[in-house]
Amino acid sequence: MYHDLTVQLNEAQTEQLMLNQGWRRCAGCKIWVEKSAGCNHMTHKQCPQPNQRLQRKTHFCYCCGELLYDPSRKHEKNGTLHFENGVFEPCRKDTVAQRVRNKLKKDVQHQIDSVQHDLLVHGVNEKQQTNDAED
Repeated sequence: MYHDLTVQLNEAQTEQLMLNQGWRRCAGCKIWVEKSAGCNHMTHKQCPQPNQRLQRKTHFCYCCGELLYDPSRKHEKNGTLHFENGVFEPCRKDTVAQRVRNKLKKDVQHQIDSVQHDLLVHGVNEKQQTNDAED
């Protein structure tokens, strides 16, 4: 039980770090990616779950995670222009995506707090059981 809680805590803390550093997940396979410079159109080459199957690539928006289609990779699946002001500017869904990321950050912090509490309780219970066994 203690080991499982430790793993949960490590995973939640890693997710918190990635979110706080501004990293995003690939829209295809969910691996963490970081944009150091350039536009908001991301290409994950050799993605195990590509939206461009023949070339094994996933094209997605770094701002919101939306999959991108068409030859220029600037449109959503329904044909809507995703980058209304160009790929170097935030996408049309950026405001909503920011709210989602902020909620996710709060959820991850709550998860960390909960697991840390469980670890503390579990550790106290383990120590009490050890002391009872020694008596």
